[in-house]
Amino acid sequence: MFTKFGLVVLVVVFGALLFVLGLLAPEPVRRSVTQWTYNITAAREATTVKSPPKALAAAANASATKKSGAAPIPYAQLLIPTPPPPHGTYSLQLGLYPTTAGADDWVKRARAADVPASTISVLDENGQSWIAVAAGEYNSPEEARAARISLTRTLTLVQPLMVIRLPSQPSSATPVAP
Repeated sequence: MFTKFGLVVLVVVFGALLFVLGLLAPEPVRRSVTQWTYNITAAREATTVKSPPKALAAAANASATKKSGAAPIPYAQLLIPTPPPPHGTYSLQLGLYPTTAGADDWVKRARAADVPASTISVLDENGQSWIAVAAGEYNSPEEARAARISLTRTLTLVQPLMVIRLPSQPSSATPVAP
């Protein structure tokens, strides 16, 4: 019994020590560790991306391209990795819809409130085509998170908005002018 208790205490003390050392580490050390973890995470995500069945993906691509004129991208590309990459453009996701009708309603609502919005054709893990509606463009996730409260009030929303990373290819996002 004392052995188990001693092991638990040792693990807790070791964890607390590492936590304190992480807080006290100088900024250059934290930055290099953050970059190192981002590189490892990005490499791991690149090797574990699941591709949908070819026939299903081809059918979804064809229907989504007809609807929006742009080839859909995997939805996972909109999610922000941890830690966030050093460069990128971020937005707030207003919704994710299977048809353009639901997305168009949100775009009209955002346009009426003078909020810039865009639609992005995406594919989920199963190859299903969706339309994501994004509001605003921000240089960092922190800027997007800071804008969440004012945007939620402007659009009279109840649920919190999710921060997403906009795709780097301009052809896959369709901007909508306010």
